[in-house]
Amino acid sequence: MVVTGTRIVSPNLESISPVAAITADDIAVTGRSRVEDIVNQMPQAFAAQGANVSNGATGTATVDLRGLGEQRTLVLVNGRRLMPGDPDGSNAADLNNIPLALVRRVDVLTGGASSVYGADAVAGVVNFIMDTEFEGIRIDANYSGYQHRNSSPVRDVVTESGFELPSRNFHGGYSREFTLAIGVGGPDQPGHATFYATYRNISPVLQGEFDYSACTFNSGDVFTCGGSGTTDPAHFFTEVPTPVCTALDGCIVTEGGGLRTYNPATDAYNFGPLNYYQRPDERYTAGAFLEYELAEAAEVYAELMYMDDRSVAQIAPSGAFLQETPINCDNPLLSAQQVAEFCTAAGLGPNDFATVFTGRRNTEGGGRQDDIGHDSFRIVAGLRGDITPEWRYDFYFQHGRTRRASTFLNDFSITRFNRALQVRIDDRVDETGEPVDPETFGTPQCLSVLDGTDPACVPWNIWTPGGVTQEALDYLQTPGLIRASHTQRIGHFDVTGDLSKWVQLPTATTGLALNVGLEWREEETDFQPDVQFSSGDLAGQGGAILPTMGGYHVKEAFFEARMPLLEDLTAADALSVEAGYRYSDYNVGFTTDTYKFGIDWAPIESVRLRGTYQRAVRAPS
Repeated sequence: MVVTGTRIVSPNLESISPVAAITADDIAVTGRSRVEDIVNQMPQAFAAQGANVSNGATGTATVDLRGLGEQRTLVLVNGRRLMPGDPDGSNAADLNNIPLALVRRVDVLTGGASSVYGADAVAGVVNFIMDTEFEGIRIDANYSGYQHRNSSPVRDVVTESGFELPSRNFHGGYSREFTLAIGVGGPDQPGHATFYATYRNISPVLQGEFDYSACTFNSGDVFTCGGSGTTDPAHFFTEVPTPVCTALDGCIVTEGGGLRTYNPATDAYNFGPLNYYQRPDERYTAGAFLEYELAEAAEVYAELMYMDDRSVAQIAPSGAFLQETPINCDNPLLSAQQVAEFCTAAGLGPNDFATVFTGRRNTEGGGRQDDIGHDSFRIVAGLRGDITPEWRYDFYFQHGRTRRASTFLNDFSITRFNRALQVRIDDRVDETGEPVDPETFGTPQCLSVLDGTDPACVPWNIWTPGGVTQEALDYLQTPGLIRASHTQRIGHFDVTGDLSKWVQLPTATTGLALNVGLEWREEETDFQPDVQFSSGDLAGQGGAILPTMGGYHVKEAFFEARMPLLEDLTAADALSVEAGYRYSDYNVGFTTDTYKFGIDWAPIESVRLRGTYQRAVRAPS
C-alpha cells in the first residue's frame, strides 16, 4: 500500500496533506496517451517541458506544480524517486519513462513534502502508483491526430501583414503508440512479475500550419503580426545614421543591391511558421515490476525501467542577429549606395573599416534543429516485511542514469560570418609577378583567405538578394554537440510501527503510529558541450553554454509520527495530529532541516478539515 504524503501505512489512513488522485479509469476516459497531458489537466499543474515545446526544448516531459518551476516538483514511482530526465541541472524527472497503461493511480500532492521525501518537494509531489499486481496479457494501441479548420478570425490579421496563410483544413500531428503488458502470478503464488514494453512515434506539426499561429502577435489592444529585425534581405544599422539608414529603423537591402529605410510593419521577419508546435519523437520503453515472498517476514522486490527516446526541436533559422560586424570599405560585393551609406557618410575611405550592425536571417539554410537523444535506466532492488505484527521494515537500493546526446544543426559561427563579410579582390602576386593562386586571382575572396588565417573562408554575399551560395552556407553553418549524463544512487531504510498497544488515548480507538528511517543519496552530473557551444561562437544560442561536472551526496535521518486524539465520538468523528522532521547533511558543506506539523479534524464523517505547516528545501544543482 502506498499513501502519498506520508510513510505511515495503515488500512484506513489518509494523508493530511492535500492529495488529488487521478485513477486508471479517469485516464481511460480522457483517451490521452501522453503522461504529461494527464498531469497537466490538473489545476495545480502549469505547462512545462513536453512534446509541444520547441524553443528551449530538452526533449523531456516534465511537470511544474503551482508554477514554481519543474525543478521544485518531486516525481515518484511507487513512492520512490524518479531520477532526473536530462543532465541540465534542473533535476526534473522525465515523465516519458512512465508506462501509462500500467498506471493504477496518479497522486498529486500540492505543498511541501521534503520532511517525508527529501529535497525538491517544494511545490509538491507527483506519485505514480503502478499496477504491480496486473495479471494476464494486455495490448494497447493508440492512434490520434489533430484537425483544424483554419477559419479563425485572425486570418485577416495575417493577410494584412503580408504573411502566408495555411490551407483551410489541417489534418496531421499523428501519434502512434503501442503497449504490451504481461502479468504472471496471483494471490496464491509467492511471487508476481509484471513486464511491459512500449513504442511511440509522433509526427511533427509546424506553427505555420495553423492560422492562429501563422505569425507572432504583438501585445496590445489590437491584434497585429510582429516579427524579428533579423531579416532576409539583410537589415543594417550604421555607426553614423543617414536619411536612409536611420538611427531608429536602419536600412534594408533592395533588389539590385540598393538600400532603403527599414519598415518594421512590413519588413519584419515572421519567425513563427518554422517552429515546431509538436516535435517529432520516437520512443521505446521496457521494464518489469517483480515481487517474491521468501518468508512471512521477507519479501524481495525489484523495479526495472529502460527508455530510449529521440526528438528533434526546430525553431526559426539562425543568422547574424544585428551583431556588430566590421566591413572593409573596398569590399567589391558592396554596391555604390552601400559604400556611400556605410563608409562615405562616416568619413571613411577605401582602406578603412565601417562598423555595421548586421541582421541577416539564414533562410537558405533552414530552421535551427536540435536533434536530442536520451537513454535512461532505473533499477530498484529491495527487501521488506513484518518484524512483528506492529512493526514493518523496508530497505532498498536504487540506481538510475540518464544520458543525453544532442546535435544542434544549421546554426552560424559568429567568427566565420565576420570573416565571410570581409572580402577583397585577390590581387596577390609572387616575386615574379605571377598570381599566387591563378584560380582565385581577380575574384572576390575573404581577407582571411588572402592573409592565410582561414583558407576555408567563403564570401557571404548578403549585399544582393539571392547572392548567398551553398559553398558559403557549408562554411558558415556549424554544428554544436552536447554529451551529458546524470547518475543517481539511493540507499534507504525505514521502519513503521503501530504503538497502539503502548501509546493510546482513551478517547481514541487507535494509538501512536511512527515511522523512522535513514537515507543516503548521491547525484553526479557530467555535462560536456563542445567548443562551439562553450566558446559562445554559435550565433543562435544567446551566449556560451559552459561545461559542468560534479556531484554531491547527502546523508539523512527522518521520522514521522501521527497521534489520534479523538475517534468515533459525538463531538468528532476523528481528530488527529501529526509531525515530521528530516535532517540532511550534504558533503559539500551544509546541512538542512525540514519539518511539518499537521492537524486533521472530521467533525462528522462527510466533513473533513485539514491544516499543515511545512518547511521544504530544494537540493543544490
